[in-house]
Amino acid sequence: MSGDLKVAPTKTTCSTDWRKLRPGPTQKLAYILESKELTDVTFSVGSPSNNETIHAHRLVLAMYSTVFEAMFQGPLAAGPAEVIQIPDIEPHPFNVMLKFIYTGEFQGDLPVDGALAVLYAARKYDITDLELVCTDHVKKLVSPSTAISILQTAQRLDIDDLTSSTSEFATRHFDAICRTEDFLNITLPNLVNFLKDDNTHGQELDLFHGVVRWTNAECNRRNLEPNPLNRRSLSSEAIASIRFSIIPVDDFALHVVPQDLLTSKECTLLFQHMVVDKDNRLSLPKLPFNTKKRTCSTYTVKFYDEVATTPYVDISAGWFNKFTVDQPVTIVSFGFYGPHTAEVASYQVSIKLLKDSTQEILAELTGSTVVAKMKEIFHVLFPKPVAIYPGCSYRAWFSLKGPLTCHGSSTKSGGDVYPVSVNCRAFDYVKFTYVITGAHQLPEIAFQI
Repeated sequence: MSGDLKVAPTKTTCSTDWRKLRPGPTQKLAYILESKELTDVTFSVGSPSNNETIHAHRLVLAMYSTVFEAMFQGPLAAGPAEVIQIPDIEPHPFNVMLKFIYTGEFQGDLPVDGALAVLYAARKYDITDLELVCTDHVKKLVSPSTAISILQTAQRLDIDDLTSSTSEFATRHFDAICRTEDFLNITLPNLVNFLKDDNTHGQELDLFHGVVRWTNAECNRRNLEPNPLNRRSLSSEAIASIRFSIIPVDDFALHVVPQDLLTSKECTLLFQHMVVDKDNRLSLPKLPFNTKKRTCSTYTVKFYDEVATTPYVDISAGWFNKFTVDQPVTIVSFGFYGPHTAEVASYQVSIKLLKDSTQEILAELTGSTVVAKMKEIFHVLFPKPVAIYPGCSYRAWFSLKGPLTCHGSSTKSGGDVYPVSVNCRAFDYVKFTYVITGAHQLPEIAFQI
């Protein structure tokens, strides 16, 4: 009938219709996650001391994960009113995972612990895209202070690519890793594998000190008295993998024997092998330790004896010293003194190794943040060790942005150009010839041979 009243459909204004304020599907998904609109599943996430109730949408989660799909469907599926318990993941990494599922966005500033927790969540719920993104992020966080945690998480989650790359890094920098807190959590099988590996980098004495630190920590974890018997019992397999015979005899006497991890018989036999010549060693009983020299052992050349009482001038703009070597070696790191007055200070350090004649950069690290203690030498590692050769002059370039530091006041020879020989592997010597440029001497260089 023409006289019938027609009722127009009700229109929702933009101010109340969230859909019109968020034109794309990603924006809409982000909104319903944040606002909890239309949610139909509830999770209780985290440990009792850090628990959060989190709401989500079954369809969205099932679209991304076969694990979530199985959780919501089938004879064992959770009911609509059931709260699903997730005690093995903390709320923050779970929320990072949800945000990635809904929007494809990944939180790129996650620290190591958070990133590894997200990686665990991605692996648990079979979210391959998130696993790949998170793995790439974790690779960028590998350092001496994080390598063991990352390696052992990758092993536990069976992520071969991350395991391989982190293990390679740890092999190259194991001496630095041994000095970190993260190292104390290494498993005994991993510790033994690194010590057995001929390619593991580090001076044998440093590796031994690492074993001592780990053994003391393991006694503490097991509530055992750290007496010689308990320490040797816990570390016997690791001790057997230390190449004691290549430790200089003075260092062995002063730093290894007092730890009481070796028996008197073992110490006596090692001393015999160290002090007699090669031919006479054949008449001695065989050592119960690996005697093979590592492919690359790390040594340190120190260029001066004393520390000046006056601080550096500002060298944040950069400085360099020149040096040569008399046989091929691989440069690992540069060493610097810590703050002159403060107990602890932070530095932004940049280092370069260049050919002097062409200024070609062979290796560099820019803007590394290092925390150093007063007047102690700290080392800054190049991303990868770099080979150098006789017959070429090299520049060690460095920039330290931070508090004033100490510098050398007395060289080994008392001149501006002088040689320093380093005893390597007990019998071989490497000679560095070092040129002072101004007053800002580089205290140490770590190298491998």
